[in-house]
Amino acid sequence: MIHAQAGSVLAKEATAKVTHVTLTGTSTAGVTYSILVDGKVGLGGQAGVAVYQDGVWKVGVTSFCGLLKEENGGSSKGLPAGCKG
Repeated sequence: MIHAQAGSVLAKEATAKVTHVTLTGTSTAGVTYSILVDGKVGLGGQAGVAVYQDGVWKVGVTSFCGLLKEENGGSSKGLPAGCKG
């Protein structure tokens, strides 16, 4: 799923801009971010989760699944099992 998303046309045009971070643990953080498409806000002011893993901050599964659901018209149908709970 991650490789398919990374190879999509939308993903190639999109970037993320984090505007606020609140540490919620030693390896977790709440973040506020916007998704930019061609430099313009496509999805602004989103709340998400980041996790610190192997020395790198990464998008948390909750945030990733939320974006997949948004892209899927608000439905979890057809999404990976980890996104349906």
